[in-house]
Amino acid sequence: MPSAAFICCPCRDALHASLLCAPLIGLHKTHAMRLYKTLNFLNMDVVATKSGVIMSVRTQPGSSKNRIIGEYGGRLKLAVTAAPEKGKANKAVIELLAQALRICESSIQIVSGESSRNKRLMIEGVSPDDIQSLLNVQSQ
Repeated sequence: MPSAAFICCPCRDALHASLLCAPLIGLHKTHAMRLYKTLNFLNMDVVATKSGVIMSVRTQPGSSKNRIIGEYGGRLKLAVTAAPEKGKANKAVIELLAQALRICESSIQIVSGESSRNKRLMIEGVSPDDIQSLLNVQSQ
């Protein structure tokens, strides 16, 4: 189905293809948004390794609740209630992802960006498909 959306869309923009060209290929707007979110996952920075994946995340510390927001600029955006001081937000990010992926916290390490909103995480024991299914569940 994604290829059909791109055939009718000369600009090859996923949002444009899924929303504006969806009626041309007989796709309902709700299904078009799901298609867009799936296509958008392909733009995320997720690298498979022997032991798991390395992925980029964007954190939003000091939020009203802990949640996975979705894709943001090629990264998975996470909102956490913890303040960005003394590693509290980093710990909250690891707890949130571990809970969402149903893995232990020790399987997630921050590779880079400990003092930045943009981080790279090594997540052992998961595949890129697990990350995609997590995003699909969160978007519904």
